[in-house]
Amino acid sequence: MSSRSVLPWLSLVAIVWLQVVNGTNFNFPAYSIQLKNQLSISQMQVILLAFAFDAGKIFGFLPGLLADRLSLWLMLLIGSFLGFVFYGLSFLLLKLHIYMNWVFFLFILFASLGISWINTVCNVVIVRKFPSHHQQVVAGIATSYQGLSAKIYTDFVHAIFSPAPDKIAEAFLLLNSISAIIFGVIAAPILIPEIEFGQPRSSMRIGFAVLFVIALGTGIYSLISSLVPISPLGKIVGMGVFLLLPLVVPILELSGNVDDNDADTRVVDGSSEESGGVNRMKEAVREGEQSTTSKFEEMGVKKMVQRCDFYLYFFMYLCGPTLGLVFFNNLAQIAESRGHSASSLVSLSSSFGFFGRLIPSFMDYCFSR
Repeated sequence: MSSRSVLPWLSLVAIVWLQVVNGTNFNFPAYSIQLKNQLSISQMQVILLAFAFDAGKIFGFLPGLLADRLSLWLMLLIGSFLGFVFYGLSFLLLKLHIYMNWVFFLFILFASLGISWINTVCNVVIVRKFPSHHQQVVAGIATSYQGLSAKIYTDFVHAIFSPAPDKIAEAFLLLNSISAIIFGVIAAPILIPEIEFGQPRSSMRIGFAVLFVIALGTGIYSLISSLVPISPLGKIVGMGVFLLLPLVVPILELSGNVDDNDADTRVVDGSSEESGGVNRMKEAVREGEQSTTSKFEEMGVKKMVQRCDFYLYFFMYLCGPTLGLVFFNNLAQIAESRGHSASSLVSLSSSFGFFGRLIPSFMDYCFSR
C-alpha cells in the first residue's frame, strides 16, 4: 500500500483543523464586552473593531492572485505569520493598556488578512488534489468546521487559561496568535503541492460517509455541551477527541480495512482489471484538472463582472451571510441586555452554525450526480 493514497484524506484532515483555528474573527463576540470595559471605549469603537475582524477579507484577492506563483506551504506560513504577529501585537497593546484607535484597527485588519491567505490555501488544495465531483463535498465538510471555531476557542480559553473577567480579551488574542502559527507549521508539510496524491484504495464515498457520521457526532456533542453544565476542561477534552476522529479515515485507508466494493476495481473472467481501472481513473482526473485549469485561466476579471452569476452570488452573500455576521458580532450586547453570559450564547450559536454549514454539503453529497 503506497502511503500516497492516504494523502488526500490526510490533507482533508489538515484542512479541517486549519478551518477550526482559522475562524478567529468569529470569537470576537465572546470577549467584546470585556474589551470595551477594559479599554474604556465606546460602542461605536467596538463596532469598528468588529468591522476590522472582517475587513481584511476585502484584500483576499491578493493571495488568490499569488496562488499560481507561490508554493502553498509558503502561502500557508504567510497567513499563519500574519495572524501570529498582528494578533500578538494586539495582545501586547491590550496587556499594556495602550489603545490607539487606528493602530489597533490596523493590527486586527492585517490579522484578518491572514485568514484570507489560509482560506485560499485550503481552497486551492481542494481544487488541485480532489476530483471535480468531490470538491464541493470536501469544501462543505471543511467550512462547516469553521462554524465551530468560536465555541472551541471559548471553551479552550475557559478551560486552560481560566482568566479573570478582565483578562478574557487578552487570553483570546493570545490564543488567536499562537494557534495560527502552531497549526500552520503542522499542516504545511501535508499540503506540499509537489507530492502527487495516489488513488485511494477504497471508495471515496465510503470515506465521506464516515466523515459525515463523525461530523454529525461532533455537532451533537457541541450542541449538548453548550446546553448541559459540563466542566470547561471536560468540554475541551471531549471536543479534542472529536477533532481527532477524522484521522480514522486515513488510518483505515492505510491499513486497507475499508470495504472497497464501490471502488473502481473489478475482476472479470478471473483476471484483475485493477491496474487498468486505476490508470483510466487517473487519466480522467488529469483531463478534468486540465479542463478546470483552462476554464479558470479563461475567466478573467472582465468576464467575471459581465456574468449574471457573479452579481447573483454577490448580492446573495451580501443579504445572507453578511447580515448573519452583523447579528453574530452583536451577540455579546444581546446577551448582556438579557442578563445572560455572552460566552454561552456564542457557543450555542456556533454549534447551530456548524449544522447550518454541514447540511447543504450533506444534501449535495446525497443528491449530486
